[in-house]
Amino acid sequence: MSRGWLTHFLHHSIPGAERFGAFKKRVTCELDEIVSANTGSCVAIVTHAGVVRLILAGALGVPDRNLFRMALDPGALSVIDFFQDGATVQLVNG
Repeated sequence: MSRGWLTHFLHHSIPGAERFGAFKKRVTCELDEIVSANTGSCVAIVTHAGVVRLILAGALGVPDRNLFRMALDPGALSVIDFFQDGATVQLVNG
């Protein structure tokens, strides 16, 4: 991934990929559905680092421009508790 793209990803997509805004909307809608359908339950979501970054950033209130300041190891575990009024991040990169 080029350094230039990392600093301009909000407005420039990787050739052949969806734009960031569409990606964020898709991830956010799916997460909202998963959370609302599983209130009081424990759910595992297996996905790639881009989705994990968006979910963690949303839970932590991290601005989109800072997404790549989160280093995520391959196969790492992150744990987030979701509530009606927000979320609590319990573990990142475990």
